[in-house]
Amino acid sequence: MADCDVIIIGAGIVGTAAAKVLGEQGRNVVLFDRSFDEPDRIVGELMQPAGLELLHKMGLYDCVEGIDAVEEHGYQINFESEWLRMPFPECNSLPHSHDSVKAKTACEGELADDARFHGCSFHHGRFVQKLRHAATSTKGVTGIEGTVTEVLFDGAKVMGVKYRKKSDSDEASYGNERVLTAPLVVVGDGCLSKFRKLAHYDKPQTVSHFVGVLMEDIPTLPHEHHGHVILTKTTPVLIYRIGSGEVRILVDIPLTKLPGKEDLKRLLLEETLPQLPEEIQEAFRRAVEKGPVRSMPNQKLHPNAKIVPGLLLVGDALNTRHPLTGAGMTCALTDAILMREFESVDLYNSKEVCKTMQTIYQKHNQATSTINILSFALYQVFSGPYALRKACCAYLKKGGENAAGPMSMLSGLVTDRNTFLYHYCRVGLHSVKTILPNLIECMQVGYAAVHIVTPLLYNEVMKPALWQPQLPQLVEEDQNTAVQEPQKVK
Repeated sequence: MADCDVIIIGAGIVGTAAAKVLGEQGRNVVLFDRSFDEPDRIVGELMQPAGLELLHKMGLYDCVEGIDAVEEHGYQINFESEWLRMPFPECNSLPHSHDSVKAKTACEGELADDARFHGCSFHHGRFVQKLRHAATSTKGVTGIEGTVTEVLFDGAKVMGVKYRKKSDSDEASYGNERVLTAPLVVVGDGCLSKFRKLAHYDKPQTVSHFVGVLMEDIPTLPHEHHGHVILTKTTPVLIYRIGSGEVRILVDIPLTKLPGKEDLKRLLLEETLPQLPEEIQEAFRRAVEKGPVRSMPNQKLHPNAKIVPGLLLVGDALNTRHPLTGAGMTCALTDAILMREFESVDLYNSKEVCKTMQTIYQKHNQATSTINILSFALYQVFSGPYALRKACCAYLKKGGENAAGPMSMLSGLVTDRNTFLYHYCRVGLHSVKTILPNLIECMQVGYAAVHIVTPLLYNEVMKPALWQPQLPQLVEEDQNTAVQEPQKVK
């Protein structure tokens, strides 16, 4: 038998939540991370209402409490110096499947007629630390601070990992490294995953960078309890509060490779600053000059995984989207709750494990495809032709269904692809109508709208439906067979 039931690589959001879910099944889970110190990142700070719902379902809602989190009621979009309010959906407008979040939204146990869902923003590191505590406090879950250096195979099957402990290197096999065996290895080591290549057909594509600073001296934002999206002449800027005294600002730089530090500061001060609301310009200037100015690649990776017996990709190791919509944590928690599919599975039965992995990948695609498409479509519209941006804002400004539909998808509460197509086509038609006398511009906008959505629909909807992850040909094995000498992964 193996040393444990499940090995999880990466104690971030998806890894910790998955560890808790699997531990509650009575599994013996080992959770690895290079460091259990509080992480410091510039993304993963804004959670949509659907993410809060998933936390509630997994018994992790208290992880957003006691960390100076800020309740968010929706977004405010600034286009041509005009603010457009986009609130989250009303609680009574969505089905009973969302009752768990409705209960948290109610102040006195009963919902007011106009009660709305809410999200929240926070320090990423504080949230992760509370998730780690919840995971390692679960019976059967053990955290190990160390670096996984290899995934080990017994023939075609995963049989464990090789790792180097942070604290010491004594009693090691393979030189200074140890071996830990398990029938299931879950890879949740993020967008820069080291082990993704073992079970994924594609490589992530960097489409832009978020450059972020922390503003610490802003008493009030133009619209408190809202994420602010500033549409500059070229790209969007995202602003939100992550604590009672701190505000994050993320500037999208549409480059696959960033300029040097000084050139980057000059770009922020000379090009971005004049396009920001006047009330935050001086605070932004001080934050850029003080530093640090940090960056994060915005990557595109469609969920084109292959089934490797006993090796499961989750979170950003499997699938990434543009962080403009703040949907990454919702998708990660979706993968974590899908670990419930292993509830009655014999992890030593390779065929059973592979069928469960196939189900998890399929359910991941069903739950996240609309969020993924929306993230890149919205980003490309907001950084695309002026006429398309103007038409999109004019469409949303009408309110009613025009605003409620897109916000129900942005919040992650509605994942129906037809809802996305309905509103996207209406935005496209509205943009064409506004410039109809100018046939050349009309054709350019129409082409841009089709060019944006077609590859996204192909990779997120058509391709997964036509080429689902195939089960490998496995020979039925005696589950009592002893673990053989591990083979190194090249």
